Amino acid sequence: MRNGSKARLVNGIISALVVVFFVAHSLLGGLEALVPLASPPALVMWTGIGIVGIHIVASIITSREQLTDAEFPPSQRKKRHLALKWVTGGILLAIIAAHVVCIRTFGPDAVQASVTSTLIALTLVAALTVHIWVGAKSLITDLSLDKGLIKPFRIIVCTLAIAIGCIIIAGIVWWR
Repeated sequence: MRNGSKARLVNGIISALVVVFFVAHSLLGGLEALVPLASPPALVMWTGIGIVGIHIVASIITSREQLTDAEFPPSQRKKRHLALKWVTGGILLAIIAAHVVCIRTFGPDAVQASVTSTLIALTLVAALTVHIWVGAKSLITDLSLDKGLIKPFRIIVCTLAIAIGCIIIAGIVWWR
């Protein structure tokens, strides 16, 4: 499988949308603890969940293409890297599920003052950052961007994660 696969391009675009969605959602969620905002429309949340679902399906397709490619079979290093992307993605999905359960159980207002919810949110930000870090090279390649953008992209993602983490922590301190 060459880098120009249609499935990889689609997954790259979807992955970029997932990153934008999660960053926006994290920023709004963190700011919600500091400044009450209007509740996000359910359509926006379901759209984000749909995009994540499409990303998972596209990742299954591209992983299968990579693993079954007879012309360019993956090296052991690439297989390990693929496994790492799936492991970090699985961990991320489990933390997302815990986040949703917490929100559904306690409601958005109770969550603001909940230490458990704050820890879940911080863990979610960390897990998402690790997953993006691991997949950064693939994302840049899938979008046919200059490989020199990998390091700046990772720096931006880590900087955003730190900022979002600080906003989340400030929110919980503000409410205590």
